[in-house]
Amino acid sequence: MSDVDEMLSLLENKARREILERLVTEPHYAYQLADQIGVSQQAITKHLTLLENAGMVESEKIPSSKGCLLYTSDAADEGLGVDLG
Repeated sequence: MSDVDEMLSLLENKARREILERLVTEPHYAYQLADQIGVSQQAITKHLTLLENAGMVESEKIPSSKGCLLYTSDAADEGLGVDLG
C-alpha cells in the first residue's frame, strides 16, 4: 500500500477526521476528544494510535487529572506529509 493509499484509508473514517480537526487547533486528551466527538474513549485511543503510527498526530506524556497523554497535530501547518511524486 502506498503512502497516499494509507493516508486516504485513515482519513476515510469520519471520527479520525474529526480528531484531526480538533487537534490542529489545540492539544487534547483522549477523554476530551471522546466527549466532543461522542465516541468511546477506547475507540478514540485506537484512532489516535493509528494516526500517531502514520505520523499525523503526536503524543506527549503530561500527567494531569484529565489523563496522561496529551495529543497534538501539526498536519495543517506541514500538510499531511504525503509525497505525490
